[in-house]
Amino acid sequence: MNVQLLGLKKLTILRSQDLATLKLIFNLYDLVIGKQSTGNYNDTILYDLRRSCPENELTLTVDVIQSALTQPSTVTYHALVPKLGDEESLNVKINLK
Repeated sequence: MNVQLLGLKKLTILRSQDLATLKLIFNLYDLVIGKQSTGNYNDTILYDLRRSCPENELTLTVDVIQSALTQPSTVTYHALVPKLGDEESLNVKINLK
């Protein structure tokens, strides 16, 4: 496998034998995965996770930056967020730009 780092400081690839690491990660974080259809090809995905005050609501904003190429596409986004409580919800807001 060939991996090229573009502006990243560190990259970790977890394989099936790294179960201890995966358990540690998922004890601390929840994985959010979603799909969004777009009218154009996608260029970049930006993520922003914020907790609002005083409501204390957690919101994940996903900005999908589209290219000029008008080709319908589907983007899959994913983010690790801090472990949610049993009754805690996560608002996900998708912006197509």
